Amino acid sequence: ILGVLGGGDTASLASWLGANVQAVGPVFFDGSPVALTTTPAPEATDAALIVRNAAGEIIARQPVSGLDAELIWNGLTAAGDPAPNGPYSFTVESSRNGEPLVTQQAVGFSKVEEIRLDGEDPVLVLQGGDSIGLDDVLAVR
Repeated sequence: ILGVLGGGDTASLASWLGANVQAVGPVFFDGSPVALTTTPAPEATDAALIVRNAAGEIIARQPVSGLDAELIWNGLTAAGDPAPNGPYSFTVESSRNGEPLVTQQAVGFSKVEEIRLDGEDPVLVLQGGDSIGLDDVLAVR
């Protein structure tokens, strides 16, 4: 991805400011539904999207089809209240007939707000303050 997008040159990374990058890690929630991607467990009979706040507390659990690779979190807590803006992490817990199978990270897109150098390596600072290296980027839009 980096070679195609010109990510090897720090100056060319300026075009990434304001872009959305997909990476493993927290996604900033701004009040709009959050689109997520995961790798479904094909043998699962049940699956749930687990939403955790910045403190790691589970604030929502949403049933999903075990075959859905694309998920939407509507931004509501388990109590049905709108979640406050901020960073959230997402996992999908899959089970088969009530027996846990696997827990997988769900990934979403986050806006690039800043680019810094960590030594000679560029680091992307995302909305909400999380930082990732260029090697952590799965997609850019």
